[in-house]
Amino acid sequence: MTNEIIKNLLEALQVSPDNIPLRLQVAGMLMTEENFDEATKQYQEVLQRSYGNTKAQSGLAAGYYYQQKFSAAIIVYEQMKESIATADEV
Repeated sequence: MTNEIIKNLLEALQVSPDNIPLRLQVAGMLMTEENFDEATKQYQEVLQRSYGNTKAQSGLAAGYYYQQKFSAAIIVYEQMKESIATADEV
């Protein structure tokens, strides 16, 4: 059932590729289904369309972690940390 829902939502994203909330929902559902590779692709797509989106950054780091791509996860977390530090300085 969930796979059918994800399939339908992915079709909706083809019509509306800039729908960030929908793309985040799909990525979250893919994470729940343990489809980490596809989830990270969706999170990357969000970040291309909405640079600095913290939900996408967190999801991307988690997706990398669950794929045991620890170095990539650390890099994303470090980037998040730098953005927070920069925002605090402003």
